[in-house]
Amino acid sequence: MNDDASRGPDVDDLEQVDGFDELGEWDMPGTEPDDGTETDPSVSTIELTPELLDAQEAAVAAEEAAVDQADALRAAEDLVADARGVEAVARARLLEVQADQASARSQVLAAEEAVAKATRDRSRAELRVERLQERAAAAEQAVEAAYAQVQNVVDQADAGASGSGDDDEPALIYPTLPEFVEAFLVPTYRRWIGGVGGRNPNGEDSFWWDAKWWLHPEAVQRLEALWRAFEHLRRDPALGMSVWWRDHADHHMPILLSKFGPFGDSKDNNERGEPLPHTAPPKGMYESTPDERNK
Repeated sequence: MNDDASRGPDVDDLEQVDGFDELGEWDMPGTEPDDGTETDPSVSTIELTPELLDAQEAAVAAEEAAVDQADALRAAEDLVADARGVEAVARARLLEVQADQASARSQVLAAEEAVAKATRDRSRAELRVERLQERAAAAEQAVEAAYAQVQNVVDQADAGASGSGDDDEPALIYPTLPEFVEAFLVPTYRRWIGGVGGRNPNGEDSFWWDAKWWLHPEAVQRLEALWRAFEHLRRDPALGMSVWWRDHADHHMPILLSKFGPFGDSKDNNERGEPLPHTAPPKGMYESTPDERNK
């Protein structure tokens, strides 16, 4: 086996990835300790999140493992060199014994056995080098993958920071739930409301609805769900509204309009084809956000 070919990757050849110095210390711009100096605003500041710290630790551990493999490989290569030297000496001794007419048969056999043993030792040493070369190569790949993961975490954090502006969130069509109910739902979802004991023109039970829907907690929750879903799904110009009607309006509205629903005791009514009865909630009731009201 050629000496040059048998040598594996040297630890000095292990590629360093941007963000770590030669000692494995994190050196990413924008994350230096605060020493009172101003940071260049053009440099992205990356927060040292638990995910980033874990990725850094994994990268350093991978590099340490690669160093250990490189050390083991060099030691094994030294053993190969020693084994080759021993084998060469044994073969030279065998030639001497074979050339000496006075050598006894036992001397020749002993020299041949010494050559065989030296050959076996050299073969085992070379096989170990081959295995360690594979491990060293795998360790180097692990280092590259670990540093790539560090960079991936940094890129994701950077992308999240650059995309977290308020301008990225589309404005609501209906900023509050009452506006959604009054401007969209009430005039759009028209049903004949008969109230308690009311009947529709076919003599069947009519629908139930309370103009003061905001007095019924269940109704408020369901209507708020309809509003939130509407504002989200409207962004899909192809299927958004179809999904909203099928999966949301057609689910919640029959429950709200049922005589067994939250408006079952209401006496409000309307004429057929008219908008649903509606009374605006008291002023200030919906000045807070939905999340604040639900606390």
